[in-house]
Amino acid sequence: MEKQKELILTDERAFYLLKHFEEIDNTGLLHFQNLGFSVEDINQAIHTIGSKFYVNFCNNPFDLIQKIKHYIPFDLINQTNGNNAFIYKIPFTGGIGTNTIIPLKNIQQSDKSKIKKVIRNGFHVNVLEQNFFDFTNQLVVICNPLHEVITAFPGIYAPPYPTQLLDEDERKASVLFWENHTFISNSIL
Repeated sequence: MEKQKELILTDERAFYLLKHFEEIDNTGLLHFQNLGFSVEDINQAIHTIGSKFYVNFCNNPFDLIQKIKHYIPFDLINQTNGNNAFIYKIPFTGGIGTNTIIPLKNIQQSDKSKIKKVIRNGFHVNVLEQNFFDFTNQLVVICNPLHEVITAFPGIYAPPYPTQLLDEDERKASVLFWENHTFISNSIL
């Protein structure tokens, strides 16, 4: 697969990406504060359930986009809404972040009763609290046709929530995916 075009990351989408960071550096913190976000807003975004980039891999969303420039995606998923999901394998010792979407079939039977339903973007998803995560070297970047980043996260590709889809077949596939997967949430936080 050939190298993709230059990615565009707006301030709005960069703030959205904070939910996929364990923490950010002072440069990122000051950037968002200068845009009018409070430290509380920033911390709330960072503490959203989901996969997280390790701070030793990247320090903030803008740093992530700079790192991606050095890699070529190994897979491309064309979504029916016109967006593209670029999938990368990043060779980084210890992984680039956490993989927090796990197939239910991989969850021990004794843990399945601990799964709770939580609303995300108007859709009920499974969440299991644990104090450990699998690490990953896989990165997913979803862009619109203008190569503007919509989201980026470590881990496996996951379809949009059904509430975000118009195509009936995609919606059914999304429901099936989310019914058969769970988020892993840090029970220590």
